[in-house]
Amino acid sequence: MMPSEEKVYLSYDSPVTRNIAGDAIDDVHTPEFLNTIVASGLPNHKLRLKVGIPVMLIRNLDLRAGLCNDTRLIITRMGI
Repeated sequence: MMPSEEKVYLSYDSPVTRNIAGDAIDDVHTPEFLNTIVASGLPNHKLRLKVGIPVMLIRNLDLRAGLCNDTRLIITRMGI
């Protein structure tokens, strides 16, 4: 609904390629599978943002700067 341009950010998921013993390759969890996981408390693989939209932090990032859980912010600019 906001008139600004939408930007899509993708998460970067890569599976561990060796098991704990280090003697076998574990190809069970591919990046495609990891990107389909939707869980409470975790951001989705694809994050769509626009300048001017409100967002809410779901994790404590910097308590001294006031960036803690449930802080409401507004997107003012976006990086590459």
